[in-house]
Amino acid sequence: RDYDPRAREEDVPRRHEWVHPKEKDQAGCSMRSWTSSAPSPTKEFGSKLWEQSAAGDTAPGRGAAHQDWRRPENREARQPEPSPIRDALGAVSERLHEKICARLQHLEAKERERDRHMAAMSKFATDLQEKVEDVQMRIISHVDKRVEEYCGALYEEQRHELARQLEVMARDMEKQCPVERVARQAEQFEGVTTAELVERGRQVA
Repeated sequence: RDYDPRAREEDVPRRHEWVHPKEKDQAGCSMRSWTSSAPSPTKEFGSKLWEQSAAGDTAPGRGAAHQDWRRPENREARQPEPSPIRDALGAVSERLHEKICARLQHLEAKERERDRHMAAMSKFATDLQEKVEDVQMRIISHVDKRVEEYCGALYEEQRHELARQLEVMARDMEKQCPVERVARQAEQFEGVTTAELVERGRQVA
């Protein structure tokens, strides 16, 4: 944008050209410009392009009416000439674009499938957790019931066994010390004081 092919020689020094020491300034830089004074095709083309741009004609051989390329007529007029290389590159670009679009669609489909799979797995995990909790509650209830039944049966069995043992002990005690004999002995000691009982014991001894 800032390039001026008509720049003066002293404006821009040439840094890539060998210069005789006498032609250098005090700072050691060449005083020649970037564009040599000798005629060259590049310089002539740049000069013509600069003059046409300054005159308002951006397309060589066309007037100012064609300088706005955004107009439809200018866009049609500035269409490039047909080129096999350009057509081949365009076809390759279209095929590449189609492949990229197909790949993106495939990835989107896979992502949707993954989302559906994750949702199904989440639902399955939730249902499984609910079923496990239900089975745990059933097992706990069943175990509690069985333990209660077992403890009740054991208690009844132990109670009956204890009652039977007490009954056997009562019969044994009755055989060893009948109630009638004890009653008769009690009648003998009826009205006897403690001192008399002590005296009878001494006499027996």
